[in-house]
This record gives sequence, C-alpha cells and structure tokens, in this order.
Amino acid sequence: MSVDIAKLYDGIATDYDRDAYGLLRAGRDAGLAQVRSSVESHPGMNVVDLGAGTGESLVTLGKTFPGASLAGIDLSAEMLAIAEKKIAFRSIVSDAAKVADHFEPQTVDLALMHFITTFVDVPGTVRACHQILRPGGYLSIVSTTLEAFRKLLNEVGLKLASMDELMKANPVPTGADALTNILREAGFEIVAVENVVRPVSFPSPLETMDFGVKSGFFTHIIEALGADRIMSSALALESAFPIADEYRAAAILARRPR
Repeated sequence: MSVDIAKLYDGIATDYDRDAYGLLRAGRDAGLAQVRSSVESHPGMNVVDLGAGTGESLVTLGKTFPGASLAGIDLSAEMLAIAEKKIAFRSIVSDAAKVADHFEPQTVDLALMHFITTFVDVPGTVRACHQILRPGGYLSIVSTTLEAFRKLLNEVGLKLASMDELMKANPVPTGADALTNILREAGFEIVAVENVVRPVSFPSPLETMDFGVKSGFFTHIIEALGADRIMSSALALESAFPIADEYRAAAILARRPR
C-alpha cells in the first residue's frame, strides 16, 4: 500500500506535540545539545530544519542563534501552520529530500534532519545537505533505530506481520554506525555521536495504538499494514501487555570540512 505521508501528518498535527512518553523530546534534546556544544552563532547565519514539523526545534534554534535566518521544510502544511504560530521562519511545504531545490549551494550554516530517515532516501538527502552547506557547516541527524521497541516487536509486531513487511513499512537505520557511514561517504566529518535510550511501557493494545498514531512513531506502519488488521490482531494478543520496553535513537552531529 502506498502511504501518503503528507496526509498522515496533516491528520495528526494537532496531537503531535503531546509526545506522550517524551521520546521525540529526548531525541530532539540530544541533537540540539550537540549543536549548542559545537556550532557558533554568527551574523547572517542560515539554518534549515528538514522535516520541521510543528516547529519545536526551530523555537530552540531561534533562542540559540538569535538573529539567524530560519527555514523549515515539511510535507505537512498543517504541521507547518502550527509551527508558524510559534516562531517566524521561512516555511516551505515540500519533500525534505528536495532541499537542494530551495537553497543555493554553500549558503547554509546548519541543517537538521530529525526524525525523517524513515521517509527519505537518506544517502541522497545527506548528499543534498552537503551541497547546500557552506564549508565548515553542520548537519544534525536524529533518528529512531532498529533497536527501538524490540520487546513490542518480538511479542506483538512479528505476530502481526513478517519482518520484511515491517521493514518495508518502516525502513529505520540499524544504528548509529549505519548513519555515520552514510555521512562519511557523503564527505562529512563526524563531530559527535550519542545513543539515546529511554524506558517506555505499553499498557494495552489500545493505548499503544493511540501513542503510535498520534506521536508519528507507528502512524505510517499502521497505515501501510491496515489499521483494521493491526487492531484485530493486537487485541487477540492483549495478554502480552503490559510491555516494558526501551526506545533507542541515534543523535549525530557532522561537519562539512572547510
């Protein structure tokens, strides 16, 4: 099944900032902490957030780099509309993978790719970021990895669908090493790497579905496999709940060499 990502995220835009378990915030905070530690503010600074969503990272970046020119790209017009109420920035409704269509080469000082690796050609998008970044510019990537939610996967997910089906619906990177390899192949230097780990408990099938849809973590998987199929099968596995699990993500800061 083809999944319309823009439509999916338009549909969850008003719930997205709930971030029920704080997992989006944990990954975002790790990535932005790396940025604050290494990236110096300067006049005329240009910052681009690929997959800007509801603008939470842009708000932080605006405080970290006062006076910087901020831009955000997202497929979801509804998500960007929420972001526009939080902070002034150049809002671009577009595929983040096409960032090089919107910015001239070597004009950007900092680019973010947070929580979009499932939805874009990662090597191609990293190369596009390398193209638009000035020499000495930085790229921050935050991504859920294959190690996330392993107990939920083993106890429920693999009883609902095959691993091939799940990976096709949710092609997450295997881990930080896979992403650093892509970055190096594109010509980046690695500045910092952090593996983000947070405990999470899934009380029941219904609450897990609600979290998965409204947070965006499972929205595309449920859409690809079919909500009715997932729910009917998950309810039959209710005895597996509650499930004590872990969320895992990689936060990486890379630099285009001078």
